[in-house]
Amino acid sequence: MNIKAQRSNKDKPVEEDTYATAKRERQEHVNAILHSPSNKKIVVSGPGTGKTLLFKSILEGKKKTLTLTFVNTLVEDLSLELCGLSDVRTLHSFALTELNNATGKSIKVFPKLSEVIKEDARILLNEAIDFDHLFHNRDDENKHIVFYRKRKNYYGHYGFSDIVFAAVRYFEENGIINDLKECLKPTSPGLAENPFNTVNDLISVWLTEELSK
Repeated sequence: MNIKAQRSNKDKPVEEDTYATAKRERQEHVNAILHSPSNKKIVVSGPGTGKTLLFKSILEGKKKTLTLTFVNTLVEDLSLELCGLSDVRTLHSFALTELNNATGKSIKVFPKLSEVIKEDARILLNEAIDFDHLFHNRDDENKHIVFYRKRKNYYGHYGFSDIVFAAVRYFEENGIINDLKECLKPTSPGLAENPFNTVNDLISVWLTEELSK
C-alpha cells in the first residue's frame, strides 16, 4: 500500500505538468489565430481539440455575429456552448430568412425537392439531370435551370440546394457581394493551392465574416 501511494504521489506532478503544457500550447495556437493578419481563417481539427474555445475567443467583445453550420443538430449545441455570443444558424435557415425578408413572403422549403424534380425531368424530358450539381457548381446558364424553376413554382416550394443558390443570386443582383472576388483572394501561397479557396466553397465563410463586421 505504501509503495503504491508513493508512486501515485510521485506521478502526480508529472501529470500536472503535462496538463499545464497542453493548456499552454493550446492557448498559443488560439493566440496565433486571433492575431493573424488574414481576414479569412480555416481551422481544421478533431473533436475535443478546442474549436469552441477558439470561437468564444473570436466572438468575445463583438456585438453582431453569425455562426453558420451545415448540420442542423449542431445548432442547439453550439448556441448553448457559445453562451449567446453569436446567432447560430444552418446555411439553409440563413438563406431562407434572407429570402423571406427580401420577398416579404413566407417561403416554403421541401429539402428533397431536387430529387422530385429530377424524377420529373426523367419523365417529361427523358433526361437524367443532377440539379444539385448544377446549383452547387453555379452552372447558372444551364438550360435545365429554367425547367427546375418552372417545376419549383408549380410545387410552390424551394429545395435545400436551390434556396442557397437563390440567396446568393439575390446578394449578387443587389450588389451585396460585388467585392466577393476581392474578399476571397488568397493571402498566402498555401491558401492559393487550397481546394477550399473557391467562391462556391467559401461563400458561407465570407457571409459569416461580412455579417459579423
